[in-house]
Amino acid sequence: MTVLLIDEDIIVLDLTRQVLEQCGGYRVLAAHGFAAADALLTDASRIDVLITDMRSSLSDDVYRRALERCPAVATVLVFDAVKGRPHRAPPRSELLSMPYGIQELLDAVSRAVAAVAGLRANLAVPGSVART
Repeated sequence: MTVLLIDEDIIVLDLTRQVLEQCGGYRVLAAHGFAAADALLTDASRIDVLITDMRSSLSDDVYRRALERCPAVATVLVFDAVKGRPHRAPPRSELLSMPYGIQELLDAVSRAVAAVAGLRANLAVPGSVART
């Protein structure tokens, strides 16, 4: 599975990438900032999981763009627990509270992937109609 990981903090980006690759066995495309993420979301992109920080208003744009390119993308949205849980989250997204540990990250990715499993199955069958 391919993960698109977006974060503006280079240390968080690198540590999270290492955890996902070494402990989760994921292929990770890491983007430092949203301009870099946008460049990775090309027509040929096949992203299975999007992990991004909800702190930036640009995260909504990247989320929409990822859904356009990969309708069954699983999403993990990271938020700061000190500032409180977001009141509204996009459908089919898993929320992950900072700070988080290795197992919490891997579990959030697994839950996000499971949440879109039915949609992926519908999209994989020729002529099927995807239901959201």
